[in-house]
Amino acid sequence: MVKCHRVAYMALGTPHSFHKDNALAAIAANKHVLCEKPMTVNAAETEVVIAAAKEKGVFLMEGKITANRVHNHRYDTDICSCMD
Repeated sequence: MVKCHRVAYMALGTPHSFHKDNALAAIAANKHVLCEKPMTVNAAETEVVIAAAKEKGVFLMEGKITANRVHNHRYDTDICSCMD
């Protein structure tokens, strides 16, 4: 997904131990990142991710991704087309 030019941001809901690597991969691909809490497993990893986002000029946010969020089916089509 990080290689798809149609994807503007990545919402990371992976296990916490993967957040740093997943966020850095998305940032390296110039994607904005919404990361499930906690952003990383420690402060040092968070500082690395923040520095990378600042360097690339992408938006980085920690937040809670809920299963009950309003869903926009237009994005399903975009995601599926990137997976082809």
